[in-house]
Amino acid sequence: MFLIDVAGFTIWGQRNRVAPSPVFITEDGFTGWDDTPDMRRSSIDRPNAHGEFDAVGYLTARTASFSGHVVTGSPQETAALGQRMRGLLSDGSLGRVTVQRDDHSEWADGRLASSTKFTVHGSDPTVADWQMQFWFPDPRKYGAMNHETSSSGSLVTRHFGNTRASTRFVVSGDAERWRITGPGSRSVLVTQRLYPGHPHVYDMATGQLVIEGVVQYGGVEVADSWTVPAGRQLNHTLSATGSATAEAFTYDTYV
Repeated sequence: MFLIDVAGFTIWGQRNRVAPSPVFITEDGFTGWDDTPDMRRSSIDRPNAHGEFDAVGYLTARTASFSGHVVTGSPQETAALGQRMRGLLSDGSLGRVTVQRDDHSEWADGRLASSTKFTVHGSDPTVADWQMQFWFPDPRKYGAMNHETSSSGSLVTRHFGNTRASTRFVVSGDAERWRITGPGSRSVLVTQRLYPGHPHVYDMATGQLVIEGVVQYGGVEVADSWTVPAGRQLNHTLSATGSATAEAFTYDTYV
């Protein structure tokens, strides 16, 4: 099975002719989704020497293009599909694009990168060609969520993607302060009071502490950061002045 979902609109792979949707992708109409985006970095020449100074590289935004055919039972159905496809994310909003191939699914949030093309064949108004291009500000793609729970103060994080992933920790209990220690003795120390029924959410991607949807300021004393490498697991310890348990949520993350 091969399908693409764009903000709730389903597009099928060419081989799924038995699918209920009349919108299909052509064999060469799926580009950019599987490619690793380009790298960007500050480039400074070494004076009177070969090469450049070393600098960390970062992935640029991802651009993906999808194109294919529409085959319907009537000109009216073709026209209606054209209206629907031209309107997808046309307000400039951020929408979710999900690509499913057999039992593997990946998703990313993006916006339209250019105008949607929908051209009806003059000789047969039940057939049309279409093209959509998307811009993904976060070049990474995400898959299944991995959920782990602490046991006796120990907590493991893992994921099954192909690049480093960030974890979201949820700490519950009754404690004056709590600390999660990760690789290389790096840690997150939260000194804001943890009350029963009001869990703390700490996201390693943003470095923010959130309680009941509200970002907290001044309650984090130590805010080291780390990510989960692809194909590995990391061991953590949870300690608290009081009682606390932790959960870890890590998406499979891909480039």
